[in-house]
Amino acid sequence: MVAKRHGRAIGLWFFPLLAHALSLTSFTAGSPISASSMNSNFSSISSAISTLPWTLSSGNAYYSAGYVGIGTTLPVASLDVWSSGAGVGTGILLTDGGARSVLAGIRTEVNGQLIDIGVNTPWFGTASPSYQGGMFRIDVRSGLSLYQWFGGSSGTSVNQIATLTNAGAFSAVSVSQTSDGSLKKDICLLDGSLGKIRQLQGVSFLFKKYPGKRHLGFIAQDVERVFPDLVDGAEGSKTLNYDGLLAPSIEALKELDKIVEQLREGYKKQQEELEKQAQLIRVLQEEIAILRASK
Repeated sequence: MVAKRHGRAIGLWFFPLLAHALSLTSFTAGSPISASSMNSNFSSISSAISTLPWTLSSGNAYYSAGYVGIGTTLPVASLDVWSSGAGVGTGILLTDGGARSVLAGIRTEVNGQLIDIGVNTPWFGTASPSYQGGMFRIDVRSGLSLYQWFGGSSGTSVNQIATLTNAGAFSAVSVSQTSDGSLKKDICLLDGSLGKIRQLQGVSFLFKKYPGKRHLGFIAQDVERVFPDLVDGAEGSKTLNYDGLLAPSIEALKELDKIVEQLREGYKKQQEELEKQAQLIRVLQEEIAILRASK
């Protein structure tokens, strides 16, 4: 049950707290009540309210003296929601006032290893949710996985959006980067990309923390000497923007294509010149044959 004031609900949890804090004069049914006794009780109520940790103001209740626990007597955060059983009911809901449809909510499962975030879906409060709106799930049982649920009451669809394994490998269907020209300035064309790409040395290697699988790539320090803008971080924790190597690689291919085209044109001219020389040789050979035959 709840008590309402100015359209806002005030839980009846307030009244047991108030009764616990009060020392009231008792009355006997059918006996007269003196004004002084009533005044004494009202005075006790007013004094008790002033000492309660919760404050009521204009229909609002608030608490600013420490942490609030729900399901626990030892809260460790501003709002600590705890349940003895994992799964349905362990979370926070935002609902409409009528049909109890969940507008938004967050809950944890499997000892906090699953975090569900839902929008416009009644998946709280039922062991077999219908996912009428949508839900995202973060799964940290083996690395970090992000899932999406969507659909209607007749069924659900599940997408595994992205995964980050315990070995540091990230996977997703596709990853896009912001690249709109209107967001950029100081745009410069690349030059000399072929010479720079030729300075890079590809390597295979094992990560010390994840030695099970060999990787192909570059050493950040080596790339930094050629493309310093692609490397970040301090010594010992440098990172490399591999995507940034795409643009100079394409420009290097274009430079190679120009070289190949020039060689092709040179070869074509050489072939034409050789054909001319071959034709001249054939003419000379015919003239020599005529001269020999006339002797």
